[in-house]
Amino acid sequence: MQQLVDPDTFTSCMKQHNDTVICNLDQHAVGALLPVPEEEKTWKNVVKLPPAYVTSVVVAFRLVHNNMPYPFDATAAPGYVYHCHILDHEDNAMIRPLKMLP
Repeated sequence: MQQLVDPDTFTSCMKQHNDTVICNLDQHAVGALLPVPEEEKTWKNVVKLPPAYVTSVVVAFRLVHNNMPYPFDATAAPGYVYHCHILDHEDNAMIRPLKMLP
């Protein structure tokens, strides 16, 4: 997790454009790195994200009962979405498309 520098400017731009490229995410994600707490280093379906940080998430999509890959192509359209469980955030682009790559 990396802290955003000047998060208010970045947030304002995202509210207007909803595009990390236009809003220069790389210029804002230059702050302090936050280590992942040991209790968070495990497989689960919910991730704690601190405000004003850029977070990378490693995901394994496998069947729970036998740990085997899905019997279908998860990279095929229409795809999936990821979302925030804070209802107010859904109005602020916290529900987004997720493109699976092989």
